[in-house]
Amino acid sequence: MNKVVRWTFWSDDFYPEIDGSSSEEEDREYDLVVIQALRDKHYKISGFAHQNDPFCVPVFQDGKRYCCSFRSWGAIMARALGNDDRLGYVQWAWDAPEEEKHPVPSDWNDPPEMLAAQRKRWEWHLEHQEDQV
Repeated sequence: MNKVVRWTFWSDDFYPEIDGSSSEEEDREYDLVVIQALRDKHYKISGFAHQNDPFCVPVFQDGKRYCCSFRSWGAIMARALGNDDRLGYVQWAWDAPEEEKHPVPSDWNDPPEMLAAQRKRWEWHLEHQEDQV
């Protein structure tokens, strides 16, 4: 079974993307892995943060990052917190109903040079973000 080994940002093309909004059965298995990682570390990440902040997109040991729509991520967060209600996603899709807790690089054991490379990609992303609009 796959597991979350680190976290990155939405547009980090270093890692191939898995569409977390897909309805494919294989992708639903990724949901369960992400839900467990969120529970294990007590992370609380809104859909907005998932798409816009550093270290809010899970990366699996197979090297793929899991990018979700606001609604899909909201549903994952709701389920991670025990809310299986059909509309539970609404609380986490765009904003957070309580204080968020995001992953930080010290939460996983990447070598310093790998973390430095990721920081450089994030800084480049921030510098060129306006160019992409």
